[in-house]
Amino acid sequence: MFFWYHTFIVMDVCNCFRVILMYGRHVFVIASIFFLFGCPTQYEQFEEYYFQDQFINAVLEIQPESLSYDVERSLQKFLARNGARLKGNLIDELSQFNAGITEEDVKRLHDFINALDSIEQLFPEESSYLDKKVLVDLARQAIELYSSKKEIDIPILMANQRYRQAFESLQLLQNQRSLNVTQNNLHDALALYLKRHVVFQPIRIHDKPIESFKDEAVEDHWLNYISKGETLLSHSINVPEEFLRHFEHHFNKEKSDYFFLHKSDSKADNISYSLAVSIGIEEQESLVEERRVIEDEFLMKFDVHSDWQRYPISYELFVDTVTYTASIDAAVYLPNQKLPIAHYVFEVRYPVDDVRMGDFLDFPNHVIEVTQSQRYKSYNEGSIIRDPGYYVEEVLDDLAHVFVIKLLNTIDQDPDPYAIATPFHIKK
Repeated sequence: MFFWYHTFIVMDVCNCFRVILMYGRHVFVIASIFFLFGCPTQYEQFEEYYFQDQFINAVLEIQPESLSYDVERSLQKFLARNGARLKGNLIDELSQFNAGITEEDVKRLHDFINALDSIEQLFPEESSYLDKKVLVDLARQAIELYSSKKEIDIPILMANQRYRQAFESLQLLQNQRSLNVTQNNLHDALALYLKRHVVFQPIRIHDKPIESFKDEAVEDHWLNYISKGETLLSHSINVPEEFLRHFEHHFNKEKSDYFFLHKSDSKADNISYSLAVSIGIEEQESLVEERRVIEDEFLMKFDVHSDWQRYPISYELFVDTVTYTASIDAAVYLPNQKLPIAHYVFEVRYPVDDVRMGDFLDFPNHVIEVTQSQRYKSYNEGSIIRDPGYYVEEVLDDLAHVFVIKLLNTIDQDPDPYAIATPFHIKK
């Protein structure tokens, strides 16, 4: 079932005509206010940030390539009158950065330094009040705090096997300054070490319901896996191939950049994880139709001159259901280990209802006009029943998606099971 909804976001005042056409009188008053005052100019936005004590943001608002003549003159007058005060406020704001500075802060500070360069070129006389050198030095000191914190964090992260975080900290540090020899060697070694190669063994088939193997012991999984068959067709669908196709799609969509998937016949070096999976498909039709009583509301008139009113209505539905069930028995193995590090046994179901309308149970006799509900109309239009192969594909897609989420919650972590079993060290 699909639910349609709208999200209303006013992104650009100058698009108000389009918004009004879409949403009508409900936004007319708001749109009228915006038109009354007009689209805010770059200078007005600059002033707004300034009087909100967001002085860095005010400077970032000055974009020379898009300034109109009037805005440029207004900014020139402002800097001539208030440049020294703006400088003092910027010094105060820049001095507030501490060791808790974030990556986003660093990006803003780089943009701030570039903005000061642009202001100096645009207003060579007025910009002298800002004392660009003092402001740039303070910004670079704040950026250096960030770099120093990253440098301190890296050994701590390595000691706690947080290898991904250490690698990402090295990358962020590298964006600020050149790495020393030790840091560069660690960066390159981690780049290789953190690549996780996952090999998908041939998919096996189980032809029993999940109840027969849901209590399978972990130590029995491998022997049970290799004893199962490898081929299954369901409504002309090659079940193993179809499941693998959906698995690859969801795995590549959900995984981090550190993971790479390989099939068993590929020549993958440095295997990190091995997946041994068996799946099964069941199709079960209900033996008898299920009777359902639906409580609904219709709009009704009981007199020619009366208003429409909501009236409770009950009616019957008779539902014939075909349930497609896909089950999985899967385990994840580390290299050279006989017992899996994780074992998954579960199923997903995809019920398909064929609906037949029954009778009304309490329809009033004295009604003169009726408007049926959308719910009733949808039931009355009947069900669209597709080819069974479509539902086999859908339930396999659901199974693959759920398995990917469970699998990545196990192995796509920092530290991951492979890192714990095989701690990192730099080869000499």
